[in-house]
Amino acid sequence: MQRTKETVIRVKAPGRICLMGEHQDYLGLEVISGALNLFVEFSAVPVENDFLEIHLIRLGETRRIELEPEQNQPIDYLESGLKWMVREGFRFNRGFMITIAGDLPIGKGVSSSSALCTGWIALLSQIAENRKFIPARQIAQLAFQAEVVEFNQPGGMQDHLASAVGGLLHMDFGSGRNTPRIKSLPIPPPGFLLADSGSTKDTLTTLHSIRNRVCTAARILTRAQAGQEILKTIRIQDIPDDDRRSRDCTSLIATLVNRNLTRSFLELYVKQPDERRILLLGKFMNTHHRVLSKLLNTSSARIDELQRQALGFGAVGAKVVGSGGGGCLLVYAPSNTNEVAAGLSEAGAGVIPVSIGPGIRIS
Repeated sequence: MQRTKETVIRVKAPGRICLMGEHQDYLGLEVISGALNLFVEFSAVPVENDFLEIHLIRLGETRRIELEPEQNQPIDYLESGLKWMVREGFRFNRGFMITIAGDLPIGKGVSSSSALCTGWIALLSQIAENRKFIPARQIAQLAFQAEVVEFNQPGGMQDHLASAVGGLLHMDFGSGRNTPRIKSLPIPPPGFLLADSGSTKDTLTTLHSIRNRVCTAARILTRAQAGQEILKTIRIQDIPDDDRRSRDCTSLIATLVNRNLTRSFLELYVKQPDERRILLLGKFMNTHHRVLSKLLNTSSARIDELQRQALGFGAVGAKVVGSGGGGCLLVYAPSNTNEVAAGLSEAGAGVIPVSIGPGIRIS
């Protein structure tokens, strides 16, 4: 295999942290998420062959993808992304050696698979014969199609948007999970940590289960066929006491509480100066975690323990991040970040200082 002398193409796609609104985007509700300063990183060098040779450094694997993707492949986000780009009119007729690496934790609740898909779409736009730069929202849309729509998966598009657009975003999915309204928000003062619980999670099973329980309860209570549609307006007090004992209804109540929390937080957050945003964010993170843990059951005993310890070490807020059941705790400790990090490390957690930053980068 002989390399050409053309410039290396590089892409960095960040992960995401959700501050408010976990498990809300795929239910047509509101989310507040930000892009992480941890990335999936791609580099591509032209070579004289007729396929894509992909080196997945962190997995220790090498892949070969033909330039004409198969139409009915098993779940394979890389082949799916190529297929969607071909549908968009991009043409691929030369080989590349592609390296995929980075420092974004895998399977820990910070959207490693969505960052992979988002970065892959951006890279494909630059190695195509008819290469062109496409807007961040279009990158997110195509990545969502390749990861979620192609395989009929239950997730939403918040991860792809956070990775592609960057910054801190308010996303309203009220008009559909793939047609959100988004607005940039002021980034809170620095001081975030990721505390790794040491366990991975089963994202798809969790998302399927929550969506099915919430929508089942909504349909039963409203005798409606489209249970998800009423989640924007139904009130908790509208749920009869006798119905509240079922697991489905508990999940519905948790969803409505989180919906109201996200709306209340947004209304207050945009009005506050930075110094007041710290305590406000911490307070709402803690409340959000309690709902996720006690009502939606997406935390774990280990993450709940880390959350209590983080607050004991002086953090102002902490919550499980991502689909839950494992993965990471997001901790906010602006005034004593190092002390809280040291305490969590002594408690056995893997700790990574993180911040909210820009979206996808192409060079």
